[in-house]
Amino acid sequence: MDAFTLMKRDHKNVKKLFLKLEKISAPEKRSSLFKELKKELDAHAYMEEMAFYPAMRQAKTTHDLALESYEEHHVVKILLEELSEVPPYREEWAAKISVLKENVEHHIKEEETEFFPKAKKILGKKSMELGKEMEGIKKIYLEEHELFNN
Repeated sequence: MDAFTLMKRDHKNVKKLFLKLEKISAPEKRSSLFKELKKELDAHAYMEEMAFYPAMRQAKTTHDLALESYEEHHVVKILLEELSEVPPYREEWAAKISVLKENVEHHIKEEETEFFPKAKKILGKKSMELGKEMEGIKKIYLEEHELFNN
């Protein structure tokens, strides 16, 4: 799978998880779904940070976008960590999940409309090779996550 198809697929999955979370009020179900969302966001960020962003930092046209994306990931990681520490029945949890969703949606929109078109020109046919590398990185991340969290 090429890098862009992979990243867009992940974006779509994350959006679906946010929609499900919005419809759930039971704290136990929120907690379970949040863990799934966190795992997906963490794995996606790791994959991008290990392969996609380093490749894009090297090109002049995408250098600043890559740096900004690292920072956007940083903000999302902080929110995810804070959400992990707040019980899902508290009002703060709902407010934080809303802020997280806004941040993630902004990031996705910026990547798909601004970053990806420029990156496609740079990568060309190498997008398939990078996509395979990214899939492997994500797979290993998720396997390790499962191993250490069970």
